[in-house]
Amino acid sequence: MTNLQWRDRADCRSHPSELWFPIGNDTGETGKKICRGCPVREACGREAIRVRETHSIAAGFRCSDPAERQELRIWLGLDSPPRESRTCIQCRKEFTTRNQRRRTCPDCRDQVALAPVTRHVRRLRDEARLTYRAIALRAQVSASSVVKIANGHPDGDWQHVARDVADRLLALPLPDTTPKAKIA
Repeated sequence: MTNLQWRDRADCRSHPSELWFPIGNDTGETGKKICRGCPVREACGREAIRVRETHSIAAGFRCSDPAERQELRIWLGLDSPPRESRTCIQCRKEFTTRNQRRRTCPDCRDQVALAPVTRHVRRLRDEARLTYRAIALRAQVSASSVVKIANGHPDGDWQHVARDVADRLLALPLPDTTPKAKIA
């Protein structure tokens, strides 16, 4: 579809326009409900963001509400959700996450801190002169995981790694860098 041709397929075309322009205390729930099942919902949301819509309901979000505009950006994958402080339902420990459905801390999900694994992978690369691919093959993990661990995830928000991946990488020996004693 080019330009705005998607509008011809929008479900809102067969309903009164007032449903998408709520006034006063009207939350626009009827319009939002229709939007949620619309086949062009994503295109509608992207257009609303592009034109900086602030008056109507688009893609099931009330654009006049800044919080709902932010939810639309998150739904479209344009922004990350804000970090929230949570209490783990298993161990009651406080942790932060961007995942709104996450209810357990990294320890209870069998994850470990990323930093020591990153240091080890970088030492394998620098001191043992191994490529990321060689490290991945020896540890039997994916090369993309090794690259993300060494260089950081594109999100820039990785803090933990699965325990089994960490264990495999940390099991790879570093070269012996201690000076050898000379025999006289």
